[in-house]
Amino acid sequence: MIKTVLHKYSAAQPLRVLLVEDEPGDAHLVHCALRSSYVHCTMESVSTVAEFKKILDKQNFDVILLDLSLPDSAGLNTLTSALETAHNAPIIVLTGQAEMDFALSALEAGASDFLVKGDFGHDGLPRAICYALLRKELEAGLLETSKKLTLAAHVVEAANESILITNAAGVIESVNPAFCRITGYSAKDVIGHTPKILRSGLQSHEFYQKLWLTLSNTGTWQGEIWNQRKDGTLYPQWISICSIKNHSGNVQHYVSIASDLTAIRQAEQDVTRLARFDLLTGLLNRDSFHAELSLALAATQQDGYIAGVIILNLKRFRDINEARGMHAGDSLLRAVATRIKENLHKSDILARLGADEFAIILPNLGTCQIEAGRRALAVAERLLAILTQPFIIDNEAHTIEASFGINLFPQHPEQSAADVLGNAQTALNRIKRGTDHPIAFFEHSMGETARSRYTLERDLRRGISDNQLRLYLQPQFNANSVIVGFEALVRWEHPEKGLVSPGEFIPLAEQSDLIVLLDTWMLKHACRLLSELIQQNRAVPIALNISPRHFARADLISGIKQCLLETGVDPALLILEVTEGLFLRDVDTAAAKMRELIDLGLRFSLDDFGTGYSALAYLKRLSFYELKIDQSFVRDLPHDQDDVALVETILAVARSLKLHVVAEGVETAEQAAFFDARGAIVQQGYFHGRPEPAQNWLARLP
Repeated sequence: MIKTVLHKYSAAQPLRVLLVEDEPGDAHLVHCALRSSYVHCTMESVSTVAEFKKILDKQNFDVILLDLSLPDSAGLNTLTSALETAHNAPIIVLTGQAEMDFALSALEAGASDFLVKGDFGHDGLPRAICYALLRKELEAGLLETSKKLTLAAHVVEAANESILITNAAGVIESVNPAFCRITGYSAKDVIGHTPKILRSGLQSHEFYQKLWLTLSNTGTWQGEIWNQRKDGTLYPQWISICSIKNHSGNVQHYVSIASDLTAIRQAEQDVTRLARFDLLTGLLNRDSFHAELSLALAATQQDGYIAGVIILNLKRFRDINEARGMHAGDSLLRAVATRIKENLHKSDILARLGADEFAIILPNLGTCQIEAGRRALAVAERLLAILTQPFIIDNEAHTIEASFGINLFPQHPEQSAADVLGNAQTALNRIKRGTDHPIAFFEHSMGETARSRYTLERDLRRGISDNQLRLYLQPQFNANSVIVGFEALVRWEHPEKGLVSPGEFIPLAEQSDLIVLLDTWMLKHACRLLSELIQQNRAVPIALNISPRHFARADLISGIKQCLLETGVDPALLILEVTEGLFLRDVDTAAAKMRELIDLGLRFSLDDFGTGYSALAYLKRLSFYELKIDQSFVRDLPHDQDDVALVETILAVARSLKLHVVAEGVETAEQAAFFDARGAIVQQGYFHGRPEPAQNWLARLP
């Protein structure tokens, strides 16, 4: 032990000893005892307390030998003063035979040891020095350990996580305040019990067997557990358990640290609810309705029965909203949603598609087409009757009218959910165009419609080859009202019908290879136009749509390369707009093509953002340059708070992913001001400029 303490001292770094003694004979004995010992030391000697104080101001010592019977000594007061100024050096008191009581008092006052002068023995002095040094180290270690224990205790007490400590048998010995706050139990309630007091019954016996097996083999276990509070409520926790072992390797304690996951689970549910449900009514939103409709369509195609979808629109809602304010309008929509839901079957699926538009899936209407139609009509008539009854909003009666578009499905094997919903919307639009009856079915088998579509398709093919297409541009403005780009659009100038609405021929083209021909025509003419602008030093980016059908073709990339090569256009000036439909079938192939085109220098824009199934997933995975806020979210800004919330969310996503944003369908000064107030958002819409022949807009460029 003595040698262990002294191992740090050597001839190169000796122990520094200070002797305070006025008797030369006693001082000589001390010198002799140290010289003949195994202690490597140097020694300074002083003979008065005054000299003692002066030397302490100048030097530090490892140990002090102090005679308190000096002429200028104040006894124990001198010792107390020395302890304060000795820089933690241990003090050994030298005393005479008749001073034992005084020596014991010195020990009580803080001296490390005492020695009787002239009676040091063979190694009494070095042994006393070693013990004094050892005591100093032990006291320092104890102080450090005490500090650590105090800090650990504070951490445990202040922790937000529940901390529980058991003995080796699993009996609870200690819990922290967070445990009591989370569980509702007091420390007194649980100390002496086992953690079984918290079990919810949701985990099986086998679960706990595996837990203890893992803990026994590895010393740790972590995972999620459902526990039960004192009041009986269940709550999820993420728990980490570790075993504490002694030097022999035997478990002495188990420590459990648990985080309450209740708030996290609630937040997850809130996010899911925001993503799937309409904030105002609590009904499914448009995206969720599309997903449910896809499932219903697949079920009908597999099981052979008929289902139906109803879109209903509220008439006069906007009048009430404008006359009585948004609060009354919101209250009315909630009341309408409740009334519809109360009059539907439990299996029927209800959603809010837009401001004043609702949709219903009738999942099983039987196998007879006529009977299915009757049942769907009965539902619509029942809803029509209950919706025409007055609604009491803010103690005032309000009456509304409703119109219903009905579509029965499936109609053919290749039909999609978008087709089904679009057909119901077509039926509803027929009412809006002036039909007297408020309920209309989509009539799929109308011969005239089929003939019209065939004729239109034939004429469009001829129009592409006969140069009947026209390139139109719609400008995109920044917040300073400067044109920063264009969207390229195609128009068809029929030799007999004049300009054909793109809403008439684009959907038709998308159902065949005609859309590829249109895309190719647009690409060539947009590149030629950019080439002219580059030569005039007036080039701005031009965006154009690429359809999923065209994007899937093997010759897409080679065709784009050839077009760029022929025109010499900087690829960075060409922005390809794609929709989420591009990725629904084979996202990996689509992503690979995107990366190859991006490597060429082209940029991609995600069109109609927020109207599809999983735009956020694609934004994270794929390298988009910009996203376009769909005009359906802009139409009711800034009055529709749901749309405001959705647009704010989209802008937040864009900021976090560092994407440019284009707002489509900006038609009013209020909408323009809404986006101007939210930073560098490019705007496109009738408020800034309608689509016009390309040369018209180019003439206005500086």
